Amino acid sequence: MFHNVIERYGLIPFYLMAVLSCVILFTSCGGIKPEPPEVGLAGVTISGLTLSHANILATLEVYNPNAKSLKVERVQYTMAINGVKVAKGLSLEEAVIPANGTGHIKLNVRSPYWDIVRVMGNIKKGRPAVVLLKGSVRLGGFGFSSYTYPFERRGTLSLQGLLQMP
Repeated sequence: MFHNVIERYGLIPFYLMAVLSCVILFTSCGGIKPEPPEVGLAGVTISGLTLSHANILATLEVYNPNAKSLKVERVQYTMAINGVKVAKGLSLEEAVIPANGTGHIKLNVRSPYWDIVRVMGNIKKGRPAVVLLKGSVRLGGFGFSSYTYPFERRGTLSLQGLLQMP
């Protein structure tokens, strides 16, 4: 069958049809763009203190509104406390969020004390600090395509407990 096509039309149209068929096949799977996940700030805690910096654990809650699971390849973020940028970075691990389900992604953030000192005014006033987590979630697993969605979430961090540390 292919021999007759090649004899009749030549070799170049045969290769062109084969390449075109492969392109259509591989790009059709990536053409289904998922609904963006809903990213929330589930918690922010100070997980440790060293001589030079504070370790902050920020937990994101990610809801997947799609009928298929989502593979979160990367979360890129910046964190500001009371308007002062204290950290930025990338998540280190991938996560799979189940279809119509929720998953958590933990971000380990290291912030120098100099940046923390700049936001300590709220301790004296007894008010919680406002944390702004801004960034993007990159989803993969869609053939050759990946999709990136931005997010911005606010939360609070009680700094009062730091005053009571021995």
